[in-house]
Amino acid sequence: MAIFTNELIRRGAKILIGTDAPFPYLAPGFSYHDEIQALLECGLSESAALQAATLAGAQALEIDHLVGVIEPGKLADLLIVEGDPTTDMQSLQQIQAVIRNGRWFDPHELLIQAAEYARKAEEIPQNRRFDADY
Repeated sequence: MAIFTNELIRRGAKILIGTDAPFPYLAPGFSYHDEIQALLECGLSESAALQAATLAGAQALEIDHLVGVIEPGKLADLLIVEGDPTTDMQSLQQIQAVIRNGRWFDPHELLIQAAEYARKAEEIPQNRRFDADY
């Protein structure tokens, strides 16, 4: 899959970030960061990855008049980080706060909540598989 994605990036295809959460073993937030990292490893630049995670998705959904960039009058959920992710994507690991629907969340409290969800998660039944041989 990485070779295909790398070729799409090389040819200038529009790349969007949006993991398939909620899906077993894909935790919202964590899987988003994993997808960003995977695209960086395929050759996407930091600034292009941030745009794929924000504006490009809003444009694809035709809601960029509402969201996608930080502008007066637009809705925004924010991730406040230490550093500049346009030049160093590792800054996304230095989360200082999460703002969603105007509410401020402490990242440490969110991690505790995520750990609790993980403890309660049920195992996927073994008969749920996705095979190429339908």
